[in-house]
Amino acid sequence: MLHIIEVSILVSILLCAAIMDIKTDRVPNLLIIVGFGFTLGFRLLSFDVTRISDYFAGALIPSAAFFIFFIFRMFGAGDIKLLSLTGAVLGLKAVMNITVIALFVGAIFSVVRIILNRNLIIRMHYLADYFLGFIRDREIGPYYVKEEGNGNMVHFAVCILLGLSIYGGCLFGQVNIGIM
Repeated sequence: MLHIIEVSILVSILLCAAIMDIKTDRVPNLLIIVGFGFTLGFRLLSFDVTRISDYFAGALIPSAAFFIFFIFRMFGAGDIKLLSLTGAVLGLKAVMNITVIALFVGAIFSVVRIILNRNLIIRMHYLADYFLGFIRDREIGPYYVKEEGNGNMVHFAVCILLGLSIYGGCLFGQVNIGIM
C-alpha cells in the first residue's frame, strides 16, 4: 500500500515539475524535497532495511551517473534531482530504463523541433562549436543560449514524465518493448 502512495506522489511531482519546467525553465527544489521526504518517511515506516537501502542506492547512483550531463549543462540540476527521486521511489533498474526511454523521447522532441524550426545545419554548427570551444578554452559553457529563447530547449522534466508513463504502461499493461 505504501508503495502505491509513493508512486502516486512521484507521478504528481513529475507532473508538477513538467509544468513548471515548461513555464519557468526550472524545477523547484521544494517539490523535490517534498518527494524525497515523503518517500524516505514511507520507507522508514516500513521498517524494512532492504527498502531503505534501495532508497539510497536508487537516489545516489543516478545522481552520480548523470552528473556528467549536468557538468556539460545538457541537463539541469532539477533533471538530475528528478531522476534521483525516481530512482529512490522505483529503484535503480527502473530509473535506468526510464532514463533510456526519456532520452529517446527527448531525441524525438529535438528532431521535431529541428524540423519545425528548419535549423538542422545551424544546430549541427552550434554543437560542433560547443565542443570545439570546450576543447580550445577548457571551459564548459551552457549548451543553450538564453537569448535564443527556449525554442531550441527540450524540457527534460517532460521527457522523464513521459518515460515513466511509457515504462509504467509497459510494466503494468504487459506491453513488451524489450526493456523489462
